[in-house]
Amino acid sequence: MLERSIQSSNMTSLKLDHPSKLVDGQMIFARVNKLLPEGMAEINYNGRKIIAELEAPLTAGKNYLLKAEAGNDGLLTLRVISGSASEADSPLVDKILSELQLPRAGNMKEVLSLLMKSSLSFNRTELTLISDLLASTQDKQAGIEALMKIKEGGLPVSKPLYFSYLHGKSMEPMSKMLSDVETVLLTNGPKSPAAEKVLGIISNMNESETANLLQKAAHRSSEMLSSSDPGNAQKSSAFKLLQSLGLIPEESVLAEGKPLPVKELINTQPAAGFLNSSPPLSQIKDKLISLLELVGGNPAPDERFLTYIKEIHTVLKSMESGKMANQELLKTAAALFSEGDSILSQKGLMPPLSERERFNLLFGLHTRREKELISGFSQKLQQLQQNSDPEQPAMKLLQQLTVNDEGNAPQLHKEALPDIIKDLASRLGINHEAKLAAGHPQDRSLYDSLKPALVSLLKEVPQGEAREAAENLLFKLNGPAILSGENGPLQNVIYQFPLTWLNQKTDVRMQWSGRRMENGQIDPEFCRVLFYLELENIKEVIVDMGVQNRIITLNIYNDTPSLKELAGPFSPVLREGLERMHYKVSAINFKSPEETGSSKKMYQAMAGEVTYSGVDLKI
Repeated sequence: MLERSIQSSNMTSLKLDHPSKLVDGQMIFARVNKLLPEGMAEINYNGRKIIAELEAPLTAGKNYLLKAEAGNDGLLTLRVISGSASEADSPLVDKILSELQLPRAGNMKEVLSLLMKSSLSFNRTELTLISDLLASTQDKQAGIEALMKIKEGGLPVSKPLYFSYLHGKSMEPMSKMLSDVETVLLTNGPKSPAAEKVLGIISNMNESETANLLQKAAHRSSEMLSSSDPGNAQKSSAFKLLQSLGLIPEESVLAEGKPLPVKELINTQPAAGFLNSSPPLSQIKDKLISLLELVGGNPAPDERFLTYIKEIHTVLKSMESGKMANQELLKTAAALFSEGDSILSQKGLMPPLSERERFNLLFGLHTRREKELISGFSQKLQQLQQNSDPEQPAMKLLQQLTVNDEGNAPQLHKEALPDIIKDLASRLGINHEAKLAAGHPQDRSLYDSLKPALVSLLKEVPQGEAREAAENLLFKLNGPAILSGENGPLQNVIYQFPLTWLNQKTDVRMQWSGRRMENGQIDPEFCRVLFYLELENIKEVIVDMGVQNRIITLNIYNDTPSLKELAGPFSPVLREGLERMHYKVSAINFKSPEETGSSKKMYQAMAGEVTYSGVDLKI
């Protein structure tokens, strides 16, 4: 062992995004760039530079294996483990493994050679962990790639980061992993509060499309009822549809000038405005229960909340016993609804309500009643699929609003899609860490999303099938954040989520790549957007959209022979829609992925990192 050393005197980093500070025990394969006056030298490793005081006769332009050691004076010493050598030198790799008392079997030599070749630091503890992680990984090369990406990103090697990267790269559908968690929790006997929370979130995600369509259908029907046109023949059908959906009591009658719950109330007074329609006592009770659920869900209730919750419980008990007269009940309910609107609208008291929560509050849909209405609405949609010519006016109207027309998605489905995606992103907790870092304690998704719910579940499940399924799903959710990142002025953003739309279930994978603007967003004039999804009829589809100066080139990869002809009628619609957004389509190309084999492998190859070199964008 060579007893020469380099005394570090200045650890200033020349790259702010990756600090060059070393810690005791770390090893680096570094290059002496040049010798400086007064016994100093410029040392370079992994693109980072440090200025060090020499206590050993080293040669400029040569590579050395160095080990960081803490001295008694608090300064860090870089001890030379090996003199001038190549990072690919097999005897040197063997010597390091011997020095660190690590086995030479498995993939350790390959990993160590790659770390040295990239001038990445390492120590014995880290190499031991790497060995354990690779031993538990079936695809060793994928594991090595994950480890190198983690190290190159300046992140510490850990089990969560490692498996999050692997699951993020994996093409296993998230929808299947959600189903696996749901199945194992439902079959594992008594459920803890954390398990119930996870099951509830997954159930709401499964209902996202139906719930959003129900809202859109109710809003559209309410607008028809509010029409001032006396010749509007759809008023009666809209009224009957709202009745059949359970949003208006069956005993209600359509009367001119009688106010009904409409969309406009959602953003003004979803609680108090409800009484304008003279609802029956059953609806008042449902409204109070829905208010109780919303206000009672506040993670940090104060005295005002507790008093309000107690008052609602008192009124509900009086309604059950029949001790309160109707007029007194209406007066008390009006006061409670008004106070509810005040609590829900005052900033800082409650997390802002989502549109779905406001809709439920407007129509008095507490959890149990919402489930019943969504189930009934889903059955009506299934009936329309089986009967293309319904007789009832309400069903005819619902058919106009929701059923496909020769392959075209009806307007209601198009309107619902952005809300479905936003709802899924919120429930999955995709941006959970970003919201925590930004300091938004009032954001309801911080408490009601899947990611923190899985973390709570894992604290209760030390081992077994349920833990494995929940842990893998959590890794999958964290994967896109690990894979996304920045490279110089370029940004790479990856999303993956399960989607049910037009009665088709699929996993959507999206990647945005492009130059980052001053506001932190990707430049919409120069970027690339990559999609991967599996559809029921045409199976795997890759859409590669390149944007240069707002001119779009679309490459669509799919095995269906007649896809170009089938898509022909939709091309003008696509071009017109993009032109309204000030984009121009230069070409739409249909290609087969047969040359590359699997569409999944092709997408994985295409969805690589965005690299930056000078002013060039290389993807």
